[in-house]
Amino acid sequence: MVEMEQNSRRLPLKMNKKKRFSYSLNTIGVLVAVLLLTVTLLVVGSVSYYYQGEFKNQYLEYMVRLQSQFNSDTAADFKTLDLQLFQLGAYNTNISLINSTQDDQTFYRAKMTLYKELSNLAPVFPTIDGLFFYSPAADDYTPFISRSASSECSLYIKDFLAENKEELPGMRSLYRQWQLVRQNGGSYLVRYVFSGNSVLGAWTSLSTLLSSFRGVLPEKSVISMLDPERRLLQDGLFPDYVYTEDASARYQQYTSGEGTRYIVNTYQTPYSGCHLIVFTPAALLMAQMAPVVKGFTIIILTIGLITAALSVLIKRLIDQPIRPMKRTLEALRDGTEKTPVLVTDSRCVEVRQMFGVLNGMLDNIQTLEAQVYEDQLAQSRLELQFLKSQITPHFLINCLNTFSYLASSPEESDHATAQRLTQTLSQHIRYSFATGE
Repeated sequence: MVEMEQNSRRLPLKMNKKKRFSYSLNTIGVLVAVLLLTVTLLVVGSVSYYYQGEFKNQYLEYMVRLQSQFNSDTAADFKTLDLQLFQLGAYNTNISLINSTQDDQTFYRAKMTLYKELSNLAPVFPTIDGLFFYSPAADDYTPFISRSASSECSLYIKDFLAENKEELPGMRSLYRQWQLVRQNGGSYLVRYVFSGNSVLGAWTSLSTLLSSFRGVLPEKSVISMLDPERRLLQDGLFPDYVYTEDASARYQQYTSGEGTRYIVNTYQTPYSGCHLIVFTPAALLMAQMAPVVKGFTIIILTIGLITAALSVLIKRLIDQPIRPMKRTLEALRDGTEKTPVLVTDSRCVEVRQMFGVLNGMLDNIQTLEAQVYEDQLAQSRLELQFLKSQITPHFLINCLNTFSYLASSPEESDHATAQRLTQTLSQHIRYSFATGE
């Protein structure tokens, strides 16, 4: 019953005992290497993400400066053009002759002179495709076309002014900016300048206007314009593109039907209701990141090699001095080793202290084993003496009883045997008294 109670008390202790986690030096080395590489990757990833954002911000700032400069320069040119057209309409006598003369020869001479003046004015403004003059009184249209590709726009202006010549005075307040015209798949900006009863103006195609800006953009970037309704003016450029208004975002991200990712930013023009829009491939920014990525890759590889070397070095510094101790302890466990281990030449103070403690323990074990052996011998001697002390009295009593029996026997042979036994016992007693054993 007592044994069963003791077993029942021990059972919960065994069940509640938790298994402890064990590890080796190899495990520690691998964990240290993985930890260092993980930290390195996190740091490099954070820095790469930071620099990617910085590159993107720098590019956006660069684009904003380009667009702002382009708009400022274009607005200044257009303002100068307006001033030239106003002065031409106010002070040019040829315009007065066209509006008032009835003489055909004078009319055509004035018209040719005006055409020449328009042709002299056009080269001053390389971002326009042509200039025109329209006289409602004579219903006459005089254009100068710098680029023949935009002649369709000139025909549109002629028809538009002829159809609306009666309403031209009321258009002064409406047409204070460049007007967007889409004609046969082309997009144009047209400026109407009202001077007296006449209309002077200019037009330019979208490609001509953006040609100077396109030259300073990064490779494979696309520039276009949005109309006042925020639709792309170039048909077929990005058919699935939809402009989304987000005041908090500095740019948009757009993926074309071909799978190319673009960074899109817009900028309103001050001379029309349109917006400049630039599509920049995201791969260009990644190309700018290539030197940084290359540098970080070299850093990762370098740190990886250093980590591996450190792991091997740490394992060697710890495992090499402990290996003899491990072999000695295994030999002690198997009973094949009882001599102290050699003093290690490790530079680690703690390892030397461990070896010193182990050597001391082994010395104590040998001393205790020798002492136990001597104690066992002494105990054996005591037991032997005790047995002898018990055996000797019985031996003498048995001998005396034998003497008594032989002496009382009537046989002569028993008397001779008693005599020999007496002599033998006397020799034994003499020997025992002489040697002490």
